[in-house]
Amino acid sequence: MAAAGWARSRRRHSPHKVAPSTAALPTPTTLPRRPGVGRAAPPPRTVVPPACHRRGGPGPAPRAPALAAAAAPGPQSGGGMAAGTGSERLRDGSCHFQRSRLIWMIAITFGMIVLGWVTLWPSTIPYSYLGIFGSFLNYLVENHHKWVCYGFWVSWLIHIVEAFYGVKLCQSKGITDPAIQFQWFIQTLLFGYASFGLLVSYKPSAKKHY
Repeated sequence: MAAAGWARSRRRHSPHKVAPSTAALPTPTTLPRRPGVGRAAPPPRTVVPPACHRRGGPGPAPRAPALAAAAAPGPQSGGGMAAGTGSERLRDGSCHFQRSRLIWMIAITFGMIVLGWVTLWPSTIPYSYLGIFGSFLNYLVENHHKWVCYGFWVSWLIHIVEAFYGVKLCQSKGITDPAIQFQWFIQTLLFGYASFGLLVSYKPSAKKHY
């Protein structure tokens, strides 16, 4: 018993027993954090100078589009008045113009050219190249050239009378615009009754009295 206790006491105080180390275990090295890594950069701040520091001082407050359009002077109101005046003139008939039918314009132009050619320069007509029509023109030149000349000049005289009378008809039917009257005059002078008939048959609408 005594020997066993002595052995335990000796084992307990033996110099060869290694006491547990109390030295601190190595810790991982902490690296220095770089600026901006792993962290979102703050948004740049925009510094707006006050109105009193801007060049020219504080400007006028923005105006609403409707108010700006209403306050805008000149062209808009003038254009509206011009458009309204033009539409009113079209309605009351002072600018009425009607072009002759194309088929009549072609036929009358062709007839006047042929009459003028036979009347003024009959020797330059290539009768042999025109076939039956050339033979007919040659017959007129050889046998009735005087009447062809009368027909040509009388046709122009009728056109001139119709053109001047057409201007008088324009005034009596309320077509008072000088430019429109000139258009009627030229058209009637060139195409005769193809234009004059349209002017005769034109009936202006009755004006309303309030």
